Amino acid sequence: MDFFIVMSNFFSKKRKFIFIALLACFIFFSGIFFNKETVRAQELSEDIAIAAIVDMWFYFEILPVLADLEPALVEADGSLNIGTTPDIVLRVGTNNNNGWEIKIRGRNNGLRSSATDHTINSVSNFSLLTAGTDGYGMNATGTLEGVLVEEIYDHYGTDTVGELIDNYNLLASRNSLNMTSDVLRIQIKAAASIMTPVGEDYLDIITITLSPII
Repeated sequence: MDFFIVMSNFFSKKRKFIFIALLACFIFFSGIFFNKETVRAQELSEDIAIAAIVDMWFYFEILPVLADLEPALVEADGSLNIGTTPDIVLRVGTNNNNGWEIKIRGRNNGLRSSATDHTINSVSNFSLLTAGTDGYGMNATGTLEGVLVEEIYDHYGTDTVGELIDNYNLLASRNSLNMTSDVLRIQIKAAASIMTPVGEDYLDIITITLSPII
């Protein structure tokens, strides 16, 4: 009987030892596998390059594109006048930081009548028109802050006009970007001699070009 009690105690102690040993192993390995500082994964990173394009844009509009000089340069009763167009408005918009410039030229170097083979010649450089004397040209004024009108055309509101010839002249410029706005008003003017040949087809084609300032 004592033998069995001794053996029983022995096995009880052995089971306690095994239990304690297993518990120690569990605690040890738990420390290894569950300790965040020990098992933290390595962090990896890479960059992504994102590219986009913003193109230069321009908006250009002229209104109206057909205009008559009024009144008649020489009337039926012999009255002599300086004929003027209504205001012609130029609208410009761009995101170009350096701004824009506008150039102008007239195709016929004056008002040309094919029927009479006569031209009311453009003034040279700039000049004051006089009723009864052949002359033709234009003037302008800026309507947006920062617009610079060239000297030969900067006579808006008067009868002094700059030349309209078959070579481009700089009309106006602005050295910075702007939203689409009215930037310029121009008037075309002419006068004729009482002896200028009769005709209803005196005509010029004006070309106005907008360009970026690089």
